[in-house]
Amino acid sequence: MVNRNQQLGWQSTNRLSLVVRPVELYLESGVLRGLLKSAHPRLSDHLRDADESLMLEDAAVVPYRAKEPLASSATVLVQKRRVLFAVDLEAQPGVESMRVERVAHPVAMSSGPFWLRGTVHLPVGGELRSYFESSAIGFVPLTSATVVGREAAATRTLLVNLALVGAVISMKEAAEAE
Repeated sequence: MVNRNQQLGWQSTNRLSLVVRPVELYLESGVLRGLLKSAHPRLSDHLRDADESLMLEDAAVVPYRAKEPLASSATVLVQKRRVLFAVDLEAQPGVESMRVERVAHPVAMSSGPFWLRGTVHLPVGGELRSYFESSAIGFVPLTSATVVGREAAATRTLLVNLALVGAVISMKEAAEAE
């Protein structure tokens, strides 16, 4: 079986095994779709590492108001702090050994021009407010997520840049109040 790395002719020059994954990155100005090469097993690990930028290869740049891509088959350098949210288009189920016990909490949140709906997973005994006020988190996973207004699309896990979240609504509390 030929993997994506072999199909694209990419080879690691060191002992680290590079993973190539198709991703979508949502910025204020548009969507970037391309291939990310990473030594990390998960997109969330790559987004949380110390590098301030990432590079997409074979990328399409699609501004929100444009009728056609600004560029395709491009190499794009992206500042991670400007990414509203990211989607791993080939996300695999989590590795059991990497799981930490969490409590599911349904939320809606704003990120740039988008409202997102999904589930955050808080530490046991954790509170929504303290979780979102933590500056150390970076990108937070929002599972079973949809973009409001685009609910027809399949739900996915979005990795949302917490520094760019404008508001968070606890849907659990909203449902209990009804």
